[in-house]
Amino acid sequence: MHRRPSSGYIIDCMHTNGTETGTGRGTLIAFMGLPGSGKTSTARELANLLEAAVYLEPNEEHWPQAVLNRHRVGAFTALTWFRSMRVPLLVTAAGDRDAGRIAVLDSYYDKLIAGYIDDPAMQWLIGPDDPYFEVAKQMAILDKKLLPDVDILIFLQVTEANWNRLLSTRNRAMDQEAEFLKSFSSQSEFLAASKSYTETTGARLVVYEQQFGSAHSTAVALREHMQELGLLDQE
Repeated sequence: MHRRPSSGYIIDCMHTNGTETGTGRGTLIAFMGLPGSGKTSTARELANLLEAAVYLEPNEEHWPQAVLNRHRVGAFTALTWFRSMRVPLLVTAAGDRDAGRIAVLDSYYDKLIAGYIDDPAMQWLIGPDDPYFEVAKQMAILDKKLLPDVDILIFLQVTEANWNRLLSTRNRAMDQEAEFLKSFSSQSEFLAASKSYTETTGARLVVYEQQFGSAHSTAVALREHMQELGLLDQE
């Protein structure tokens, strides 16, 4: 499906002196943002532009009954299935970075979810009344401590109107659930967790105001901005 080019723009870039990029170590870039904000399509396009390895979480057609039937088998079952898919991707991407290559990851939820799992807007995922909630919370705390760090974290921020338009294009059944549609307010919690993480670790944070447009245009803008800031090895 072709859409008109994005007119999004960089609204914020935080960077500290902690993590060095472009020094032979390689670079690990990960995306954050609301589900449906365009992380996967943008990550794919950015990886193509950078000639980098890309690691994407499975599309809906590859989801098992653990997810599709989560209302019967339990939210924790679905949550842990997604984690079991994403964590190996993160570990492999970190290995690419450590070997001197660039790797792009479309989701950094597992590293950051401890910062917002208590948010009422996240009850569509797992709520505090779930018997497994405390287990999920402790797992998230351990993941924050133990999972690999990234060098650059790109946050795709959207308005509610653009988020609804973006959701309509991917046409997932889960996107139409009432509880999920209430989750827009959790974007501020996602961003706060991202800022806290980068301030603590020295990773670089780029916040991009996402529009309803082409993923390629977004990726081009992000690449140019990161190059201007010297965050990518341009040799």
